[in-house]
Order: sequence, then structure tokens, then C-alpha cells
Amino acid sequence: MARLWIKDDSGEWAVLPLVPSASFYPLSANPLRALNAAGTIDSAACETVLVSSDSPDDAGWNEGGWLLLSPSRSGVLVNGLPVSAGIRLLEDGDEIRVSGSGIFYFSAERAARPETFRPDSKEASSARCPRCLRTIRDGETVVRCPRCGVLHHHLLGEGYACWTYADGCAVCGGSTSLADEPEWSPDEF
Repeated sequence: MARLWIKDDSGEWAVLPLVPSASFYPLSANPLRALNAAGTIDSAACETVLVSSDSPDDAGWNEGGWLLLSPSRSGVLVNGLPVSAGIRLLEDGDEIRVSGSGIFYFSAERAARPETFRPDSKEASSARCPRCLRTIRDGETVVRCPRCGVLHHHLLGEGYACWTYADGCAVCGGSTSLADEPEWSPDEF
């Protein structure tokens, strides 16, 4: 799930989960305060907004990404560069500076989630779990590492809990937690 990191009133980083069905989020001094009780946006806080570029799938994931929309001469910077033509497709880790509103960080991290393996022609002959080294077969439950994309078995009843066997992915070391919690924070930059 995409997230927006915001400095709260105490100077600590807070996380705002970006839900595609919410349509858009204003980037004001405090995006949480720009939403009124009815769930609509205070028009004074809407100069720069984040907009979901696709609808969520059945599991609530937004595969299309998030767009930052801002007037061309608004002084909004993404990773230190002005937003050309008033639109920018955000990427994981983007720093967003909005004049008078401060610094935000965008995170497109995805949580690992169990799914049923349905191989495409490329994966059919080469899908092998890096932990147990066994072939992954059509219909088996797997987890795709959100960081590197490698598949691991997740057959709990059959003794192949390869994804959760260790704290890190067998290939890249990314967290094997199944909780939807961010792996990084802006303090790491």
C-alpha cells in the first residue's frame, strides 16, 4: 500500500496510508486536516494533490501508481526538481517539497502477501523456490518478495513455509513479514 510520510506537530514522522478509493489527497501543511468531517477536501488546501492513477484490485492494491498534480509555477519540487507540466508519476522514496507546507516522502512499498501461483509462459519452466530449491507448481500458494520479485513457497500445511522460515528473503534479504508495515522511514535519508 502506498503511503505518505508527513512531519507531525511534534516533529516526528507520521504515516498516512494512501487509499485509492479516496480519490485524492491534498498536500497542505497537514493533509489530514484538509479533509473535513464529510470526507471532502477544503478547497483552500487543494493547490497540490496526490491522485490515484488506477482503481484498486480485489485485494485493495493500486497497481497503477500515484500522480502528483500541481500548478506549473507553484514551487513544488520532487527530488529537488520542479514538477514539469504540472504532473509527475511518483516513485518509491520520492521527496516532495511544497512551498509553505514542508517536506513529504512518498512510499510505494508493498507488503508481501500470499497468492496462488499461476505461471505465465516465462515462469512456467523456471519457477523455483530459492529457500527449499523445489519447483513451484501451478496452484501452489506462494509469496512474491515485494523488494526483488522472487517467489517463495508458502504452503503452511505441507511444511513449506519458505517465505516466513527466516527474517529475510532468500535472495535480497528484504523483510519476510506478512504485516503491512513500512520497511523504511524518511530518517534513513
